[in-house]
Amino acid sequence: MKDWTLIRKIKGGHAYWRRKNDGAIGIADDSGRYPEDCEPCDDPPLLLDQSRAVTMGREGNCVPVRHENGRTSVTPVSGFEALWVASQFRMEVEARETVDTVPWRFAVGQWFTEALKR
Repeated sequence: MKDWTLIRKIKGGHAYWRRKNDGAIGIADDSGRYPEDCEPCDDPPLLLDQSRAVTMGREGNCVPVRHENGRTSVTPVSGFEALWVASQFRMEVEARETVDTVPWRFAVGQWFTEALKR
């Protein structure tokens, strides 16, 4: 099906797609040509959950996703991919510091958007 338009494929990471009928953002790995083709093939595509923050920290970086049945989870990503997602889709980043375990939030600013253009 060509219900998706590719936004970007992150080298060594995920591909991000926009669904044509509702604008939802699908996340896919390299196991299929379109998000609904990815393994395991009986699962619907993962959708970016823009209502939650991207998380970053020493223990790893994650992008929030939701399944079409409403269940939420995260998918691990690189630091670059986490910041790209936050900037591209105007999401907050929650930085988790493992030393004092106090999370803090900040909005990804114009500086990162400009850095991506270089």
